[in-house]
Amino acid sequence: DQDNFDLNNPEDRSFVIQRVLKMGGDKNKFLLILENMFSIKEIKQCANGSMEIMGNEIIEALCKRYNMKPEQFPYYIDNIEQYFYAKE
Repeated sequence: DQDNFDLNNPEDRSFVIQRVLKMGGDKNKFLLILENMFSIKEIKQCANGSMEIMGNEIIEALCKRYNMKPEQFPYYIDNIEQYFYAKE
């Protein structure tokens, strides 16, 4: 049945991890819970190339926490200030 959620299913695991990672605000408590449920390696694998995680602030915080590079995230905007000023 498709309505059953199963953390033994890799797709369901990835879903949970990406949803927690994309949350904004003070999410340290949620990341700690996530890290108790899943390995750092699995968290980084789900984050890498995720189309769910948006916003430079969130991406930069995740990069710092998990020793990743912003370029691993499709929605990271390099030199965001220049990006906005070029649009004017």
